[in-house]
Amino acid sequence: MTQVLRVLITGTPGTGKTTVAKKLSQVLNAEYVDVGRFCLNHNLYVEYDTRRDTYVIDLERARSELHEYLAKLSRVVIDTHIPSIIPPDLVTHIFVLRLHPLELVKRLKARYGSKEEKIAENVLAEYIGVIANEARSWFSSEKVFEINVTGLDVDTVCDIVLGIVSGSIDPSLYRQQIDWLLDESEELTQLIIECERILGRSNNSTFSGKVSPQ
Repeated sequence: MTQVLRVLITGTPGTGKTTVAKKLSQVLNAEYVDVGRFCLNHNLYVEYDTRRDTYVIDLERARSELHEYLAKLSRVVIDTHIPSIIPPDLVTHIFVLRLHPLELVKRLKARYGSKEEKIAENVLAEYIGVIANEARSWFSSEKVFEINVTGLDVDTVCDIVLGIVSGSIDPSLYRQQIDWLLDESEELTQLIIECERILGRSNNSTFSGKVSPQ
């Protein structure tokens, strides 16, 4: 593996990124950095969004402080759902975890309960690939990998990441963009219609720049 290893694990909330990132940090003997917690601990937010139960972070200040902090670490696993908060020159690998929306909605309902707007917002973000697109536009494309984690356990996902990092897995297999829009099943179509109805009622669906308390 490379001497400097700064791995970013990102994805829509509910895709399992925190569990994977913590496991990887143990296997790699690397520091684990929860960006959301880092921003809260350093007061890098501008307001609290009570409706979504999230803090709105100051992206420029956060990038500056993260750059200073991460540059000192040669082995680190970074956990965030906001790829563009990470200075693009620092990371060596970016892994976007993708989970089928029908599976994601189950996890989000278990996590957020009756918070319909928060669930709908995240499901739609995953459906159209908001975080994957942000990662590809922010970082060099050769650094970005997408893993369909639907039906996979944590150990299997970690093995894929480690295989790509070590070179034992062909990285080109995971550079292709995952597109849930190609799934035209009735169940998924109805889910998306319902999510759009919920967000249409709220008339507000911003996503990036929010940090949810873990």
